[in-house]
Amino acid sequence: MSEAISAPKQYKQPSRKGKKAWRKNVDIDEVQEGLRVLKEEEIKGGLLSEKPSDELFVIDTKGSSEIRDAYRKKHKPLKSEEILAQRSAIPGLDTRKRTNSKVTDGVIEPKNKRQKSDWVTRKDWLRLKQVAKEGNPVNKPAENDLYDPWGDAEEPTPLDDPQFDFLEKPKPKVEPVTLKQAPISLAANGKPVPAVRKPTAGISYNPTFEDWDRLLQEQGEKAVEAEKKRLEEERKEEERQRLIAEAQDDDGMVKSDDESAWDGFESEYEKPDWLNKKRPERKTKAQRNKIKRRKEAERQAKWEEQMKRKEEQAAYAKEAAERVEAQALARADDSEDSSSEEGDDTVLRRKPLGGKLYAPEKPLEVVLPDELQDSLRLLKPEGNLLDDRFRTLVVQGKLESRKPVTQAKKPKRKVTEKWSHKDFKIPGLNWKKLQGTLKKESVSATKRKPSDRETENGVVKKRRRETVDGQQKPERKPVSTKRKKMSTNGTDGGENGTEEPTKKSTSRRNSTAAVAESKPKINEGRSPTAELGKYVAMDCEMVGVGPNPDHDSALARVSIVNFNGEQIYDSYVRPKEMVTDWRTHVSGILPKHMVEARTFEQVQKDVINILDGRILVGHAVSNDLDALLLSHPKRDIRDTSKHPPYRKIAGGGSPRLKMLASEFLGLEIQDGAHSSVEDARATMLLYRRDKDTFEREHLKKWPVRVVVEKKDQDDDQKKKKKKKKKTRKR
Repeated sequence: MSEAISAPKQYKQPSRKGKKAWRKNVDIDEVQEGLRVLKEEEIKGGLLSEKPSDELFVIDTKGSSEIRDAYRKKHKPLKSEEILAQRSAIPGLDTRKRTNSKVTDGVIEPKNKRQKSDWVTRKDWLRLKQVAKEGNPVNKPAENDLYDPWGDAEEPTPLDDPQFDFLEKPKPKVEPVTLKQAPISLAANGKPVPAVRKPTAGISYNPTFEDWDRLLQEQGEKAVEAEKKRLEEERKEEERQRLIAEAQDDDGMVKSDDESAWDGFESEYEKPDWLNKKRPERKTKAQRNKIKRRKEAERQAKWEEQMKRKEEQAAYAKEAAERVEAQALARADDSEDSSSEEGDDTVLRRKPLGGKLYAPEKPLEVVLPDELQDSLRLLKPEGNLLDDRFRTLVVQGKLESRKPVTQAKKPKRKVTEKWSHKDFKIPGLNWKKLQGTLKKESVSATKRKPSDRETENGVVKKRRRETVDGQQKPERKPVSTKRKKMSTNGTDGGENGTEEPTKKSTSRRNSTAAVAESKPKINEGRSPTAELGKYVAMDCEMVGVGPNPDHDSALARVSIVNFNGEQIYDSYVRPKEMVTDWRTHVSGILPKHMVEARTFEQVQKDVINILDGRILVGHAVSNDLDALLLSHPKRDIRDTSKHPPYRKIAGGGSPRLKMLASEFLGLEIQDGAHSSVEDARATMLLYRRDKDTFEREHLKKWPVRVVVEKKDQDDDQKKKKKKKKKTRKR
């Protein structure tokens, strides 16, 4: 009944004198109608309010045919759906393997059921075939297995296969014990920090002057301390940079014993300390007693110092215990005085938990005098809810404090070579036989006649001679290029006072051989034709050795050129250590180059003979000398990496040779694998270009030594003696 039940309806009557008149005139039609309905329900089968829902309602699973027909008229199905909806009277082929299949392969089984030794039943045959095809037998599901529709489905893994039973089964995931533990607050008092903390009165939009002034003073003091700390850090950084610059500008004027030894002698300043010591003599008894008393006094002083240190440590330990106890009492008093159980998120622990980064600083929440407003409409929102929530989670101990990653680091890629390219073998007998065969062929090729030789364009043709009046033009005799000696007279060469001309060989073979002999070769060693001179330039190539090839290097090639850039010496060096990185992309050295390489001792001896008494030019030449285990007088070294005009280009640091060659010489070097000969020539060209500047800067550090001759020294000594005699006479 939708309408609310009210009092019984009554007929209009002039008066109600008593109960009898009231009962006679009351309207009870609704009550009688309800009783009638209940009687009808009891007659039909029972009261509807007492029947269960299954008897009153029916779930419609078929749907209305009228609605289905109306929908099909409006929405015609696609042709593809009609094809898929077709059903044939013949069932399709079942590809599932069945254990009790009645389809046989035509073999008639024996009627007797007795097992034979050479016979397999059909049941066993099907089982074995299943094992052979899939590797697992047919597993019948258990009859009492229950299916849980809400449970996680167990996915089959390859580890369930019996052929992988030797593998270790993965361990199930177990939640950590700390997952159920409460987070540790970062507040200094150790109390938990609420998610939203009640703000102080000073940050209100309309605070009192006392609260606002107190908050402003606190924040101002913090800002001043932070600014002082920043200025102190800047001062320390400037001091550190100044010390680094002074260390870089230091040219090492203090000479060591090895570097200062030159011209075959050492000065008194350069003598080691042990040579300047006097020979020890036998001590007297008084000296020994004095030493004994001194040692006893030192021992007594040392013992007293130790006892004093122990007393100080004991006193400090006692003070530390009292200090810790006082701090604990103060902390307990603070916790008792504080009415709330909330932690202070402004004062945090000294050390962070779990990581190295501290929690982010709380933003400055103070309103300046010019920002105070007298109306709510003029207020501006301050702060960031996301930042505040993140900091609260960090202070609560639920998140770890981390730095924002602006740019992710890219993975480092290491380029290496296969070990097969690093292994080299010493040539055997077959290689020596092949070398002998090639040498014989080259010798036979040079001995061929000129008529047999052919060029790329065809057969070599003889030179045609011009004719004059049908006769051949006479050949000109070659003019002699031989110069006269200063000691010979004009009549020594012939009657007319001229030398007899010598014939010049016109053989192509001889000229080619001469050019081939003069052309420098790789790993040639000491060149027989190039002249040394006063200046030489040297460069070396290194390879990586040992377990840390990026830092440990060994010498692999040495090249030296003269002042004109001619190759004086070039040789590969066989390292003594095991090479772990050939650095081919930089050094250009391969394992095959070590077959004909020279030993380290031989190369060291050759380089010593070349550098003796000469000026050495190089780029970072100290590294090359260290690799050769040699030293050279600093007075005779010209290093392009330490030249002040060149260092200015590199910002005060050591410039690269590639940059110097491109900037001053216009040459492109070191594009691919480096060549020590090419680098040595570039270094010599740089020195020749600015030779005057080099020598001027060098004279500032190493002035010219004035050597006084012995005769002049004797004259000076005689003059001094005469002066002394005159003074005596007076």
